[in-house]
Amino acid sequence: MGEIHPKPRPVLLSYPLQGHVVPSIHLAKKLASSGFIITFINTE
Repeated sequence: MGEIHPKPRPVLLSYPLQGHVVPSIHLAKKLASSGFIITFINTE
């Protein structure tokens, strides 16, 4: 019988410099639309 493997739960860490946050958010949205559960961390 086949085993069911849960999808990985990626953690995205973004440093708030110009050009870093928005591409990270786009990546998180693409992964989420594929069924992944995303943890997004944004530092100050």
